[in-house]
Amino acid sequence: MADNTILFGRTYTLTDGVQVRFRLAGPGDLHGVTALVNATGVELDQLELARLLRTDPRRQAMVCATALLDARETVLGFAAAPLIAGALSGESSLVISDQQPGDELRELLVQALATRLRLASPRRAAG
Repeated sequence: MADNTILFGRTYTLTDGVQVRFRLAGPGDLHGVTALVNATGVELDQLELARLLRTDPRRQAMVCATALLDARETVLGFAAAPLIAGALSGESSLVISDQQPGDELRELLVQALATRLRLASPRRAAG
């Protein structure tokens, strides 16, 4: 396994002590991702976000970075990119991360998205 492979469900401790987990995102993450979008000031229409989270996971890779804060799972990052033969299409990818943990979280989030894209077979992307 490559050094930059992010294992979904495993806990990663950032340098500031925050423990984050990466997992696939879906429609149930609308509230958490909306809160993240609002907190970061990213301009993303609520309807557009809802549509994105409902996209077929065979066609769109989506990952969340979450942390247990105040005894509640909180979305600290979200990334999405189309599955095109398992490759990252940079022009149409989206990466949003909480500014508090800084670049470290963003880099891990990009690695998690790249891991998801690498693991997706071209057959599934075309299906």
